[in-house]
Amino acid sequence: MSAVCERMPLLSICIPTYNRAELLRSTLAAVAPQVKDLEDEVELVVSDNCSVDHTKAVVDSFIESCPIVYHRNDENIGFPKNIALLTGRLAHGEYGWIIGDDDTIREGGVRKVVEILKAHAELDYVYVNCYPQIPLTNEDRNSTSDAGFEWSLLGSKDVRERRVDRWEQLLEEDRFGLTAIYSSVFRLSLWREAMSGLQMGTAPTNAVNLFPQTIILAKAMRGRPSWSTGYPWVANGLTISWTDIAPLVCLVAQDMFDKLEEEGIDPKYLRGPRRRFLIINGPGLAAVVNRPETQKPEGFNFRDFVSKYFEYGEMIGFLYFLACIDIRRGWREHPIISTLAIGVKPLALPILRLIILRKEHGMHVRDR
Repeated sequence: MSAVCERMPLLSICIPTYNRAELLRSTLAAVAPQVKDLEDEVELVVSDNCSVDHTKAVVDSFIESCPIVYHRNDENIGFPKNIALLTGRLAHGEYGWIIGDDDTIREGGVRKVVEILKAHAELDYVYVNCYPQIPLTNEDRNSTSDAGFEWSLLGSKDVRERRVDRWEQLLEEDRFGLTAIYSSVFRLSLWREAMSGLQMGTAPTNAVNLFPQTIILAKAMRGRPSWSTGYPWVANGLTISWTDIAPLVCLVAQDMFDKLEEEGIDPKYLRGPRRRFLIINGPGLAAVVNRPETQKPEGFNFRDFVSKYFEYGEMIGFLYFLACIDIRRGWREHPIISTLAIGVKPLALPILRLIILRKEHGMHVRDR
């Protein structure tokens, strides 16, 4: 381990990594100078999950200019356990901030978070708004310019810096239902308490293994006042490793929301995130139906899934996708769904829009 911390910093920036040395280089190039300027208050921690590329050499190239706590696992222990190691043993800060090795904290972002933590020491959670940065050139990822921003793609559309009464409000607002690990800065003592006893494995086919961070945060932060940066200080990578399993991610997310309800999260805060994931579930469900080799969540049953979430108008979007793909295999396996899908194909999108508008109107009426 390199540059072992001998103090308790305010903030630990934790980076899990595996075999993505050049992406990590770009991330460190953006983050390390910011940490260097605040090294009395911030530490940078990298946990290498037994990479076989030149990850260590990349980290070593930054250590002279910025102290880095570097740890390399003797074997690949999987993403969830690497996160647990980072936050449970390697990080020494009062607060933790986990970012991916393909994500970037934009210039000034670390200082801004530190200022918030110092000004609002009573709070246990800070939401850091984000922006999907595409294409992934080093210049684009480390740019300080807002030029070219597609503001509609932000993690949260609300760009006001503000305090919220309950953490769940941020869960409801976030485009990704706080599944994006880089959007959360949290008090480590509460995180560790909530993480204790959570059984994490390696296969990304259940909610605990794929979204441990969201489940832990729900246990730790439910009902607690929190802060939002408003401005998108993180540019997230959206690299191919995630897009490869996008159908699985979308489906497992619904199981994750079920677990959040089990942790006491009021379902009203989950309806928005559920609906957003259902909108993008169409291609995933179509892949599950038509390509048996597609990786599925543990215990996944197609008919049960459709029945459970059919109350959401967004499920019509799935029928649209089914109606638009090669039907030679899926229809014979699901004749009822196939008939319905074929029948609604010309009207699927208009119906979908009308149902969404109707539901949104109903939600607004109930909120008055």
